[in-house]
Amino acid sequence: MFNPWLILAVVLAIGGAGISGYFKGSTDAKNAAAAAAATQMEAAIKQHNADAVIDMQAAYERGQAEAKVRVITRTIQGEASAITASAPIPVNCRLDAPRMKLLIRSIDVANGDKIDAPPNK
Repeated sequence: MFNPWLILAVVLAIGGAGISGYFKGSTDAKNAAAAAAATQMEAAIKQHNADAVIDMQAAYERGQAEAKVRVITRTIQGEASAITASAPIPVNCRLDAPRMKLLIRSIDVANGDKIDAPPNK
């Protein structure tokens, strides 16, 4: 009837196809998982870089604002020293008009108001 070698060859061919299909499928699944992980990693890196640029810009702007306040503070300190040297405070008076203006200006700067305003004279 049938040749036993022919039946064995067909069985081996079907088994070989099944085993090679299994390994091909598992390799494809690993490759797909690696590709998905790489895509997620690239997206995370892009998001991190965008966040880093935003953070650097915010830090720069904050530094600029603090530098402006430091300059105004130094100016106010210099004006206060000049006023004190030119007109010492009398014993019975604590604040005269120029010192009061400087005090108000200092409070405004500390509160973040009128930072760009010219000094009151």
